[in-house]
Amino acid sequence: MTSVVREDHKHSLIESLKLIPEFSWLVGLPNQFADRLQGDFFKTFPVIYLDRTGETLSVRKPVMVLNNTCDLPPGHSTMVSVAPVFDLEKYLQKETGKRNPQSLASYERDIRHNRITELLYVPNLPDFPAGAIVRLDMICSVASEFLKEAAESGRRFASFTQNGFYLLLMKLTYHMTRSESAEVSRI
Repeated sequence: MTSVVREDHKHSLIESLKLIPEFSWLVGLPNQFADRLQGDFFKTFPVIYLDRTGETLSVRKPVMVLNNTCDLPPGHSTMVSVAPVFDLEKYLQKETGKRNPQSLASYERDIRHNRITELLYVPNLPDFPAGAIVRLDMICSVASEFLKEAAESGRRFASFTQNGFYLLLMKLTYHMTRSESAEVSRI
């Protein structure tokens, strides 16, 4: 069986993981060798979801690409899955009325330590001075032409580093495939 983490990357990854809860090593400038990678961040991208009444909401905001890199070349797939990116400070302001101050402080700490499965905290994302969160619970699919146009027009503004990419894989795997609690019965 092939390892997900290349042998020559293991030491560097372990050293980065030891730095947690400090995550400055997650992202950097857009990758200069490929114009579309899993985990790339793009500005002004369409995000679509249904509100509680069943109405379709469409907004344009920053996103992180979720598709595997091999599925992203033009003409390979008709759809691309993205997760919206939110400013952490604005997100926490909306949570203020829903939680007491102690609970909110604990929640913020858990976000900043990447302990909330559906949220990926990215502290040093350009244009997000307070840090950003990627909402893995709001994934949507849009036509791949949007990605092609965004890449060609230079709207990609960050890419995961190699170690950041490995953390992204861990976060996605845990969020999507974690075990259910013992209380869940499927009999």
